[in-house]
Amino acid sequence: IRQPSEDTVIQSVVLDGSLYAGRYFDFGILGRARDRRGAGRDYTDLSAEAYVGFVPSAKVDLRLFAGAHRFLYWNSLAASFYAPTGSISVRYRFDKRHSMTVSGNYEPRLYNARNFPNPNLDPPAVLAQRADNVITVGVSYAYRGPFVLTVAYSYIDSTSSSWGETYQRHRGALTAGVKLPWQWTFLGNVAFQWALYPDGLFLSQDLNISEDDENQNAVSVKFVRPLGEHSALDARYAFYFNRLMTTDYTYLRQMAMVGLSAKW
Repeated sequence: IRQPSEDTVIQSVVLDGSLYAGRYFDFGILGRARDRRGAGRDYTDLSAEAYVGFVPSAKVDLRLFAGAHRFLYWNSLAASFYAPTGSISVRYRFDKRHSMTVSGNYEPRLYNARNFPNPNLDPPAVLAQRADNVITVGVSYAYRGPFVLTVAYSYIDSTSSSWGETYQRHRGALTAGVKLPWQWTFLGNVAFQWALYPDGLFLSQDLNISEDDENQNAVSVKFVRPLGEHSALDARYAFYFNRLMTTDYTYLRQMAMVGLSAKW
């Protein structure tokens, strides 16, 4: 309230469509757009994918994705990038309550900017277009019974041709949900991450921006109660935290929200 220059407006839209083809296959498209304006960090994040799914039995679900990702950082267009994307997801159901999912994604990013040369080299490396290879792998276990529980681990390796922009990140998450008395439903999430910077920590305004629930240590809770056949009350609280150990910089944010959802 006292810092109007930090006001932010965020708009997002998601498109998801699928078509079943026979007994074992389905095809689909996924489209996502997110636009943020304000606080000196204006960006537009666009992605589109097509996928084919193969379900040979009730236990196995295999999906292959291919698409493109475009990120535009309006305050510094040099930090914008384009990338084709490819990913795979395999889910195996042990029975109706227990399942496991393994996934992987590869995204070779080409930036508008040239790379930063390594200052430790003599003579310094020749400048070229910045290119990052981003690999993400993940595994998760899910339980569906009197309550729901998901335990997940993911690893991201972003190897950059630009000095100081390479990093690796480990992230673990626990998500649970349970029915409460008086028609309330409780959902909770805890996430912890650990990042490594092989070149040392290099703070740059050109670093990619992620949503708080994707790029911070986080604890969040959500309570939902139906108000009728077509509407529900939604109350949430989230706590985000991050600390850069080498500089002792700390990020702290709390968010509370009450909403009304409708379906028909």
